[in-house]
Amino acid sequence: MAVTYVRFQSPHRNGHGHFTGVFGLVNNLARQGRLTDEQESFRRSNNRWYDAAYGVDGLALRSEPYA
Repeated sequence: MAVTYVRFQSPHRNGHGHFTGVFGLVNNLARQGRLTDEQESFRRSNNRWYDAAYGVDGLALRSEPYA
């Protein structure tokens, strides 16, 4: 059985010509202060889970990936 993946992304290209994925869209909303307290708590909790599960070293990440 073939596995089908669905990518959720912006319908519009960003300044770099890419279609921003759902995680980038949510992170941009957070940086702009446009998430509710509940949404921000959910985002932070899930980001911590992914960081722990996949061994993400926060020091190795750049805050601006296209800088």
